[in-house]
Amino acid sequence: MSYGTNVHKIPCSNHACKNVRKHLEELRKTVKALTQEHVAKLAYSTKHILNLHLPESECRRAILNCLNHVGGNHRHCSEEWKCKHAGKEGELPWDTATVNKVQVIS
Repeated sequence: MSYGTNVHKIPCSNHACKNVRKHLEELRKTVKALTQEHVAKLAYSTKHILNLHLPESECRRAILNCLNHVGGNHRHCSEEWKCKHAGKEGELPWDTATVNKVQVIS
């Protein structure tokens, strides 16, 4: 049976979250401020964002903001992302270098 030559792969949120979590676990070995709880919350936040079915550019912005969100700084959160604390500022438990490293893998 032939399925034709044009195969369209559908991205899977579970697969994407598994990859994010795997990379975060690797990063956690070198960044002491990034705890197991943070990794779990970041993976959950990533899946939540993907399940909102936002436009690609908005989805990317939301995923890159997950580190701020999980760290307690909701200044860049949007109510569209279902964040109850959107607009509230807070101190992050990690430094800018950590934020940059995590944003590279996202």
